[in-house]
Amino acid sequence: MLVPEAELAFEGAGVKPEEDPLYALSPAQELALEELLAGKSQTEAADAAGVSRETVNRWFNRHPAFIAAYRQRRHVRATAAGEAAANLD
Repeated sequence: MLVPEAELAFEGAGVKPEEDPLYALSPAQELALEELLAGKSQTEAADAAGVSRETVNRWFNRHPAFIAAYRQRRHVRATAAGEAAANLD
């Protein structure tokens, strides 16, 4: 499930984002992304992914697929956390 902005970007294109090679992340990017989503710093994410902090910073600020994946996964996790909290009541 994409956030609304991402859905609009693909509307009418006939391509599912997860099937678009432009949105594929490398294994290092996937690892860095998961580290960042877990609350780690860019330096820690870079160490885990085997790249420099500058590389992670560039992905985070200028790589469209990395940015989209980060926003999407953060949205999904926040939504899931909100639903879990609502179920506690």
